[in-house]
Amino acid sequence: MKRTGRHCLLLACILADGNRLVVSVYAIRELRIGGKCTLHDVEAAVFPGRIRQILGLSALNRAAPFIFPVEPPQLVLSHCSGLAEAGAEPLADSTRPPGDESPTSLR
Repeated sequence: MKRTGRHCLLLACILADGNRLVVSVYAIRELRIGGKCTLHDVEAAVFPGRIRQILGLSALNRAAPFIFPVEPPQLVLSHCSGLAEAGAEPLADSTRPPGDESPTSLR
């Protein structure tokens, strides 16, 4: 993150378990999610150490509406752009009619 993002601020957080933590927030131009979705110009809070990173609501709002079913566990995003690079799994489905904005499932 430090190589591709611009540091914006330090943010004091209270975690779900009640612990307090100060994290760095970076502005990043492009965030790729699951090889099927790209979000542009988002802010990301970076947790120190080997803590599992999470996708925050500010990023999820960009791809909203979204669905997070438990069985099977997956994230279904409605508004995100696909990756156009070689080797990336495309977002667009050739069986969809033009203009179809069906949700994208990320597993």
